[in-house]
Amino acid sequence: MTSSPQEEPITIVPDFLKETLKKFPTREAYGEWDQQTNSWRSVTWSEFAEELLKWRKALQASNIKPGDRAAVLLPNSIDSALADQAILGNGCVPVPLHAVDTPASSAYIINNSEASILFVPKTLRWNAMVSACDSFPNLKLVVVVKEDTLEHAENSPVPIVTLKDWLKAGEKETLTKPKISPGDLACVVYTSGTTGNPKGVMLTHRNIVSNVQGCGQVIDINHNDVYLSFLPFSHTFERTVTYYLAICTGAKVTFSRGVLKLAEDLQQVKPTIFISVPRVYEQFHSKFLAKIAEQGSMKKALAALNNSLGRFFCALELPLRQGYGLTETSPVVSVAVVGNNNPVTVGNPLPNVQVRIDDAGELQIKAPSVMKGYWKLPEATKEVFTEDGWFKTGDLAD
Repeated sequence: MTSSPQEEPITIVPDFLKETLKKFPTREAYGEWDQQTNSWRSVTWSEFAEELLKWRKALQASNIKPGDRAAVLLPNSIDSALADQAILGNGCVPVPLHAVDTPASSAYIINNSEASILFVPKTLRWNAMVSACDSFPNLKLVVVVKEDTLEHAENSPVPIVTLKDWLKAGEKETLTKPKISPGDLACVVYTSGTTGNPKGVMLTHRNIVSNVQGCGQVIDINHNDVYLSFLPFSHTFERTVTYYLAICTGAKVTFSRGVLKLAEDLQQVKPTIFISVPRVYEQFHSKFLAKIAEQGSMKKALAALNNSLGRFFCALELPLRQGYGLTETSPVVSVAVVGNNNPVTVGNPLPNVQVRIDDAGELQIKAPSVMKGYWKLPEATKEVFTEDGWFKTGDLAD
């Protein structure tokens, strides 16, 4: 993943796509389930880039300027990747919304981030937000991605348009190349605490690029790999280790149809990489044990396995790599590597990440991937950094 002498070093997120497009224009970039044909469909990197140009022109035609925030409430899909890359490519700042959030919470994030544009799958999602909060003072436009008509739009306080009409409005636009610096914001990701409103974590281009590159040094991924994307893009883990790392390496990402189809999708897509959280692996573990229990003969052999999920998957010779991270660290801090994959640990720190443990046992981080701070919360930002600049995770370690 190091740059060759002919390549310019990558310092901003859109450069990942720029370089991969040069190397692998005809290779498949993304795959998703097509409801109309009832089959999987794919696009190449060049086809994706061609469609991306239309999105960027439409965004510029909407008077969304560099630095403006753009809220995205879309399921993982080719459209959600287009939205994110268009926003970043135009020097704007993505604000991913959580699909499972309440309408009131989504409305709060839109207003708190002062988002200028919102992408939603259907008008009903927008209507629910309007019912929860009738004032969106900074929002200029709502783009409905999955509908060709707006017959369900009800008394929208903000102009609303279908994706088809939005793209058409930008066709004659002459795209202007924005100036993007490594220290500019590349996203504001909201993470909820135990009390109060969610906080917006400000991640810069430098933060994300450094984390992607750090992951790439310890995880063997290349353009022949295939991801099955399951976690939402509002989850920084998925955003960095699946979505951006795939763009960086040229790997293909196929978007899962959701939790109910996950097992079937795994069988059909046959991914070489699957990124998830412990709860999903626990479900796989439970279903596997239930299936084996039906057969009876192997029940005693499996009962001898350590209860650790990591040991379970290693015993099946499935290369499960555990890791640790936080939204505030873009997110990966550590990951187990080949030859040192102890299933009871979270691995070693990435090459560009420093860690230390204070006298109270708290893990602290210093790295180029550590966030710029919390959006509009300078005091909260100050509280999570030590006087010598280390990020206080709040987690105990040994």
